[in-house]
Parts: sequence; structure tokens; C-alpha cells
Amino acid sequence: MQRGHDGATEYAEKLDNLIYQMDKNQLLKDEAKLVLWVLDPFPPDVTITVGKETGEVASADFQFNYPAMKGQGDAYQTWKLDIDMRNVFIPPSAVQSGFLMRVGMKKEVSGWKFDIPVDAFVQKRVERMRDKYKHYVNPFKTMSMEVKNEPTTRENATTRLHTLLEEAARQ
Repeated sequence: MQRGHDGATEYAEKLDNLIYQMDKNQLLKDEAKLVLWVLDPFPPDVTITVGKETGEVASADFQFNYPAMKGQGDAYQTWKLDIDMRNVFIPPSAVQSGFLMRVGMKKEVSGWKFDIPVDAFVQKRVERMRDKYKHYVNPFKTMSMEVKNEPTTRENATTRLHTLLEEAARQ
């Protein structure tokens, strides 16, 4: 996670700003919500349940929660996104179990810390993010400014987002 920190930080900041601007201007269709959720390296809406500790060891379950939708989110599946930019820090085992990830915890002098496993799959995605995050940061910034400064419709905003993100995926 430390290897991807710089890129993921800028990427997530611009992504969060875009989501805020689109939500504030009531331009977030369900498919756009889901696309932006999928592109979030570590989605922020997560429920963490900590298990009982046994000496120096404990575990926690991270349940990543989908955005609230009205049922039209599956249209995003037609978008040609870069599969390796999707939920970069979430391992495939968590995706297969409904976005539930169990992680170990270690007791340190300063308190308990999560010990999140990083397998080859996550490492590959982190490297992809390090190489390609700027291709997404720029469209996130562009779209945020357009949404903020130029009146538009939900449909037009979704179409524009679709175009920008597919261009980013091709780079």
C-alpha cells in the first residue's frame, strides 16, 4: 500500500472531489455512481467489525458497501474500463465474497494495527495505478470543473464521464 500511496492519494482526492461536485449538482446517475465506486482504490464506505483479541493477535472484517442506488447501476457494464484500475487495494478473494475482506491485526506499542495482505494481484494493480493514475486524475479534474461551472443534465454529465474514462482506460 505504501508503494501506491502517492498516486492513490492524488487520484482519490480528485475522484472524491468529482463525486462531491456531481452529487452537489444532482448529476450522479446510478451507473456513474457505480463506475466511480469501482474506480475508487479503497472505497470509503466500509464497515469494520473487529473480532476478539487473543493475546497479540486479532482480526477484523472489512465490508465494503456499494453506493445507494435506485436500480439502474448495471448499465456501467458497457463501459470499457481498465480492469486493473478497479478497486486497486481490494484483493480478488474479497470481491468474490461480496466485498468482505478479513484482515489480521497486530498489537504494537502504539496500539492495534491492521495487517492487510498484499498478494501478487494487488501488487500488479498498485503498479498499474502508479503508472497510469495521472491519466485518470486529469479527467477527474476536468469533469469536476465542468460540472461546477457549466450547467448540464444528468444524461450529458454521464455521457461526458463515460467518454473521459474510456479515453483514460485506453492510455
